[in-house]
Amino acid sequence: MNISIEDIIKPLKEELNSQVNSRGIIYALSGAQSTGKTTLLNEIIKGPDLRCYKEITREVKNKANLKINESACSKTQDFINASHLSRCVEIVKDSLSGKDVVMDRCALDGSIYSKYLLDQSLKGFTNFIKYNIGKIDEMFGEIVTEIDFVERFRKSYKAALLLEPICNSCVDVIFYTCPDDIEIEDDGTRSINKKFRDGIINEFEDSLDHRKNNSPDLKDNDPFIVYLTGSVEERLETIKETISVLKGHMIMK
Repeated sequence: MNISIEDIIKPLKEELNSQVNSRGIIYALSGAQSTGKTTLLNEIIKGPDLRCYKEITREVKNKANLKINESACSKTQDFINASHLSRCVEIVKDSLSGKDVVMDRCALDGSIYSKYLLDQSLKGFTNFIKYNIGKIDEMFGEIVTEIDFVERFRKSYKAALLLEPICNSCVDVIFYTCPDDIEIEDDGTRSINKKFRDGIINEFEDSLDHRKNNSPDLKDNDPFIVYLTGSVEERLETIKETISVLKGHMIMK
């Protein structure tokens, strides 16, 4: 019998719904690099009874020794997407134990970066053909290699699109860190390439524009999306107020 990813996640979601009055809130910080997620996370984790999951991308670089940021390969994205799935199972267990759970990034981020990298590979292939149009017959092997390169990114993106709604069905709220007035900082890991950052921001905003900003219903299959703007203090206050509203819904159910 074939078992799908949804078959794995569905009973977890049902368990969350059955214990909606006693479980913890599951929320994520999402957005492009250098938009204040780590700063917020460092403040949030000071709270009690909270389980924190740090960014997967840093583990990819440190443990899997794969390239990240704009130099990421399809294997990088495959590793990240698989990690989001395994993390989903862990966060549900933490929530059911009564702990609030916060993640630095979620499956939404995985699909956004996967799409950006696919688009860039397609542009690279288009330019390759354009500049070598007169030597196509001589470069058959190189063309096949380039096509395979693009297809690997395409498969990674398809996997990300499959995983995102399934994994995020267990997330209560996604806090999108708006990039306004936040400068790029070099921490030795994140990219300081402004063009790359701007491209990721555009991907996020295009994606979020097409999503319904549904009500904070903990039994909804879609996470409630909240935009974080202003100073660090203002963003923290928005997070605090949103969590309070969600917990209020839990009490009323």
